[in-house]
Amino acid sequence: MNRQQDVLARSYRQVLQQTMFTNRVRVRPTTMKKIAAEEAGALQSFCQKRNVNLPRQRGEELCQTGLGLETILALGSATRQFCLTHIPETMRAEAVQMVEAYHTGLMQGFLEAQQRITLEEQEQIRRALQRMVNHYADNMALASEVAAIATATMDIGQIVQQSLELIHQRLDLCETAIFLTDTHQQRAILRAGKGNRVAELITQGHAVPLDEQTAIGRSILRRRPELLLRDDQIAAALPMFSVSNIHSAIVLPLLSGGEGIGTLLLQSDRREAFSDQDVVVLRVMADQLANAILNARLFEKTQLSLQEMERLQQQQLADSWSQPAMQSLAYHYDRQADSFTPAGDLWFPEMEQAIHRRDAVFLADEDSPLPRSALALPIRLRGQVIGVVDLYHPDPSHTWTEEDITMAQNITAQAGLWLENARLLQATQTALTETEVLYRATREIAKAQTIEELVRGAAQIAPSMNLDTCSITLITEENAEGVPTKGDFYALKIVNGEFTPVKRIENIPIWAPETAHKALQESQSAIIYPDMQDPDTPLPEGLLKELKRHGFRGGILVGLRGREHPRAFGFLNYNSYRPLTSLSERNLRQIDSVADQVTTALERHHLIDRLQAALAEVEATQRRYTVQAWETYRRKRRILRHEHIREDIPPAALEVLPADIPLPAQTRPLVLGSGANGDGDGSAIQTGAGVLAPLTLRNEIIGVLGLQAADEKRAWLPEELALIEAIAAEFAQVAEEIRLLDETQQRAAREARINEIAQKIQAAQSLEEALKVAATEVGRSLQAPQTVVQLQPGD
Repeated sequence: MNRQQDVLARSYRQVLQQTMFTNRVRVRPTTMKKIAAEEAGALQSFCQKRNVNLPRQRGEELCQTGLGLETILALGSATRQFCLTHIPETMRAEAVQMVEAYHTGLMQGFLEAQQRITLEEQEQIRRALQRMVNHYADNMALASEVAAIATATMDIGQIVQQSLELIHQRLDLCETAIFLTDTHQQRAILRAGKGNRVAELITQGHAVPLDEQTAIGRSILRRRPELLLRDDQIAAALPMFSVSNIHSAIVLPLLSGGEGIGTLLLQSDRREAFSDQDVVVLRVMADQLANAILNARLFEKTQLSLQEMERLQQQQLADSWSQPAMQSLAYHYDRQADSFTPAGDLWFPEMEQAIHRRDAVFLADEDSPLPRSALALPIRLRGQVIGVVDLYHPDPSHTWTEEDITMAQNITAQAGLWLENARLLQATQTALTETEVLYRATREIAKAQTIEELVRGAAQIAPSMNLDTCSITLITEENAEGVPTKGDFYALKIVNGEFTPVKRIENIPIWAPETAHKALQESQSAIIYPDMQDPDTPLPEGLLKELKRHGFRGGILVGLRGREHPRAFGFLNYNSYRPLTSLSERNLRQIDSVADQVTTALERHHLIDRLQAALAEVEATQRRYTVQAWETYRRKRRILRHEHIREDIPPAALEVLPADIPLPAQTRPLVLGSGANGDGDGSAIQTGAGVLAPLTLRNEIIGVLGLQAADEKRAWLPEELALIEAIAAEFAQVAEEIRLLDETQQRAAREARINEIAQKIQAAQSLEEALKVAATEVGRSLQAPQTVVQLQPGD
């Protein structure tokens, strides 16, 4: 055999070429000569040294090289054929024996290595799935932390900078930036970011036109994210960031209330760093950031409005002091009684004259029921008369000196400033209170985990607007036209600033479907009913009757419709026992903002539910695969049960698997005819004739391990039951491994047979011969009594 090693190597090489497509892809044609020579050398070494470990080691090496089972079997056949044709007859028997020993060890090592590699690949798949789940969980945690930052402050600079630093660090990015649109919606200005290139662009005051030329402009105009995974895409869509170390990018629009206010740009030096699944989660984070930026902008606008108030006071002063609440303010001071009381409707002629003349008026009245000498002076503020002061003496002959008049005028002038400052302070306090209420509502909504908590968050703004109830209705049914007909009702009552939950009502009929449908169509624009008991209020008669029954006068209805998908979630509703006559534009903006945040929260909850459902579907698929695989395996195997009985024990009369045992519902070892002593915490001693332990894989039962005692009242200790359960679990895992090995071997044998038939067909010299070979070989493989192969006749 030593002299014929080159001949054997050539034979091996021919086998490797014939079975090339049954191997793994890493086995290249250029390596076949080397593999054949090494295999011939390994056989020669075994024949010389008789080392029994050599074949197993060689089998493992060939498996790791990437050869398939069909190739290994073909190499064995080639070796036997070589012995029959090249070994002298006197040495042939011994040579064949050695070859069989070598091939047996080779197959054993190959199959062991193949099983190990299969298990390793399955573990890699499991780890990959776990990494994917962990990746989604990390992204959701990041979105939650960004939301926490967004609700922790109302400073837009802090929100943007802290959020960017967190996103940049957690996602391990090389460039991160936020673009915000200008007031004219013409450009997107780079406001903040992380990374060397971003820092340069910020210094240059970089801005991008809102057009279709760049991904920044497209994302804002189209209101959808853009994923860039190729270098040429990045260079074309983000020319300002075309640096060599950027290989992946994603542009997320910042949307609030359906309006694009900017973009969040994430760039990585890793290839394919983002996926379509990442887009869904990261968009939730971008929406949270957009809402925070919008709320911060509202807060800044409030502050700016306070700064501009001084400039606008002259224009607004007359309107402010002409309001009914201001006109009804009047007070009376009696120096003799030292009393200060409301004046009510007290009004003297000199007061009217002072307001009309815009100057001091003197009056000496001796004939009236209340004789007096009066001095009336208008209260003026920046040229506007906002009130009047009437000084009178009970002596009609009293004379007001120049000194008296000058002093009264100076005091009146100061009084105008005092009164205006008091009014401005009151208005400022109102604005700050409303802003604080909106901030509190935003914080409560952002951290809400249930619908009840969402209602409580939305209700935070109700007390400042004198609203008495807050409710959210989630749509559960719609008619064919998309009009909501039923929903789940969640509500709170507000009494003296305290929130009292109302019992949830599920699948309640919606009182006014058409009105509700209108609210959804108007997309988060509040519908206000100032006085629902007004006959001209445009509400259905049935709804008006129901609202009157509850005593409601004013109502606000806002539709909750998603932005990413045109999904109608439901409605946000506020009601009041009093007419809504004092709602301001600021109040309406607050309601719209709260409705927008509630919608975002509902979208976030919907996304989490979808992710959980997807994970549950993966688990269910794995379980179904386990059940189906074992059902198929049982049908192919005749041995479904094995029973071992000790020699000194007669065969048991008790059936191991009684028909009345609900085995699929049993997850722990079951003692047949059991009686237990203990506290029911797993430490009880159970007695019975036998034990059944289910064999489970992925929570699915594939069989049972049964033990039967000679004594029908044998005591089974908890430790024994735990041991039986552990053995059953280990046996189930081993059984699964054996099934997988059987499947691998059967698949390899089937592929080998297919390749053999294909080679015979390809070797045919005519079409008739090819048809004959196909019919013969297919029939022989499937053991069919008759096989027909027929070509489709032409037209």
